[in-house]
Amino acid sequence: SARVRSLQARVVLVGVVGAVVVAAVAVVLALPFVRSVARDESRDQLARAVDTLAARPQATRRLLRAEQAVLGRDARTFHVVRPSRPVPDAVVQAMSDGELEAVRRQGAWSGTGVVDGQEVLVEARLSRGAVVVVGLQPVEGLDEIDGAFVRRLVLALVVGVAVSAAVAIVVARRVVRPVRAAARSAHLLAEGNRGVPMSPVQVTEVAELTAALSALDSALAQSEGRQREFLLSISHELRTPLTALGGYAEALRDGAVESDDVSRVGGVLVEQAARLDRFVVDLLSLARLEADDFAIVDEPVDLAAVMSDVAAAWEGAARREDVALTVRAERLDVMSDGQRLRQLLDGLVENALRATPARGHVVLEALAVQQTAVVRVVDDGPGLRPGDHGRAFERGYLREHYVAEREVGTGLGLSIAHGLAGRLGATLEAGPAPGGGTVMELRLRTVAVDS
Repeated sequence: SARVRSLQARVVLVGVVGAVVVAAVAVVLALPFVRSVARDESRDQLARAVDTLAARPQATRRLLRAEQAVLGRDARTFHVVRPSRPVPDAVVQAMSDGELEAVRRQGAWSGTGVVDGQEVLVEARLSRGAVVVVGLQPVEGLDEIDGAFVRRLVLALVVGVAVSAAVAIVVARRVVRPVRAAARSAHLLAEGNRGVPMSPVQVTEVAELTAALSALDSALAQSEGRQREFLLSISHELRTPLTALGGYAEALRDGAVESDDVSRVGGVLVEQAARLDRFVVDLLSLARLEADDFAIVDEPVDLAAVMSDVAAAWEGAARREDVALTVRAERLDVMSDGQRLRQLLDGLVENALRATPARGHVVLEALAVQQTAVVRVVDDGPGLRPGDHGRAFERGYLREHYVAEREVGTGLGLSIAHGLAGRLGATLEAGPAPGGGTVMELRLRTVAVDS
């Protein structure tokens, strides 16, 4: 596997590498600049000396000899070119005849030349009597000045790199410390701890990470709390039929049930077994909905035919409960899974029948609204309290809040219906019915209306 480097090491490395790159660029850019400045300064000094020598030859020679006697001889040399006299050899190498003539015509000339294989700076001025004064300054000495300057510059840059490394270490520690604290908090969350305190930080990105971990902590706590409530609700609901089954089974085993009561006891056992079966079916349905391999067959479905089958299946149950079940459906073709859509509508109708009192009504209707198939299941039961419609599809929510007021199911049916709607690419919402009760509205994805 690839080697893992710490964030602190990466920050320090980036800081040091950045400082080294800056230092290298500074040296590369400074060298030509320093050389240019050194040459310009040396040329200015040479030009001033030649100007003075051309203006006052005798006095300048004395001053130059006095300066050299005190400070020592330097690399500069001065030559006088007189008319009808031999031109000094150094001047012959440094300047051409044309350049000497240019001095006599213009009064001054600046340039470079080569003397004994070495590059020199050349300054020439016209003096009295057509005399030309020439000053020569070897460039080699200037490079030595550059070397001294470069050594100082490199030393300064080394110190700068060291300081940059120290600053990078300090910055890395300040940045990494909250990241490590966030990592420790994440490990605590992974170990099952909740309500993990998060240290406040000033770095924006790390603060966002800390806020995300805090939000994850709250979401996990809420989700686990719902799971515990759901399991407690399920265990309580399972305990009732199991207790009844166990009690009657013991009574049958011990011969405590009279022969006249056997039929009644058998009916109770069948009822409680069916209740347990509904729980198991609902739990399996939830498990399948959350599985990745939950199969959906998307194909044209006659919505009116599916609704007619649903009404026929629940007509008997509605008659036993003295509830009128009415179907109103336009001729609509939708793209969906017919079997899953039938399962979804069965769940909604079952829930509506359970909530509707005797001599009540349940309406199952479908219509086209702006190229969307809208299916509504409306009951005239007691309805839900304000604010509960948005939470009607949470597992066990309605059972927990209404079990003491009315007959409720396992608390899983509407959650299964909502999950099925999502898998079918549809939306399912709950709301109050106009005349009281509840309306469940299903909006399917695609509608094709036959002409």
